[in-house]
Amino acid sequence: MREYTAGDSISRIHWLSTARTGRLMVKQFDQGSSSHLWVVFDQHADAQAGSGEESTDEYGATLAASVVDRYSKAFLPVGYSAHGSESLVSPPDQSAAHRENVMRHIAASLPVGDVPLMHALGDLEREFSQSTSLVVITAADDGEWVDALAGLQRRGIKVSTVVMDRASFGGTDNSAAVERLIGAGLNTFRVHRGESLGRALSSPVGNDIPSQSFATIQQSTPTAADEMPQQQAQQWQRDGAVSQQQSPEVAD
Repeated sequence: MREYTAGDSISRIHWLSTARTGRLMVKQFDQGSSSHLWVVFDQHADAQAGSGEESTDEYGATLAASVVDRYSKAFLPVGYSAHGSESLVSPPDQSAAHRENVMRHIAASLPVGDVPLMHALGDLEREFSQSTSLVVITAADDGEWVDALAGLQRRGIKVSTVVMDRASFGGTDNSAAVERLIGAGLNTFRVHRGESLGRALSSPVGNDIPSQSFATIQQSTPTAADEMPQQQAQQWQRDGAVSQQQSPEVAD
């Protein structure tokens, strides 16, 4: 694992280490050919649990914003899809205007959407190719979306899923979805209420995930992502539109 330098392939960027350390990190052994990243943030009303700052939506929004922010600032093409109180499907772009549009949507859109994750993935399927890396952030129960992600991975799309643990937020248990994701061989990360995102993303759950799929998180002194209170990390979230200067920083 090392820091990104100009000319590195996008497929070599390890997005979880990037979100955790606040610096673009690349895998030195991955020779893939991904040319863009899609972030799909599930804001369907039925997939939510908790309230206010201690909700699955707030945790997910913080993660989505961190990934989009870091990639966009490095002028790497990022696509974004979310359907909450407002819907946005924005194809991969690396411009500052694109980043600003996505960040404003994350700040403004509330988790009351009526588009299930399965439908959101279906609408995007034609946008995906073997040059796509896909990050799905959700708190949904088990369903057809798990099979859809497994199918995308079989097509050569690099899929990673972050699942908010609904039970820890006071909602119904969604561990069956996590178990099926692991069983399908998908890189799966689980976030519990009160857990730092850096720690939650330090390694995928399940012992049967091939180590080559995601590099081991760089071992180092705990970063600001580990130490920053969850409330502080999310304060930007619903206070209004996010400007370039107000964007969330996982760590510096």
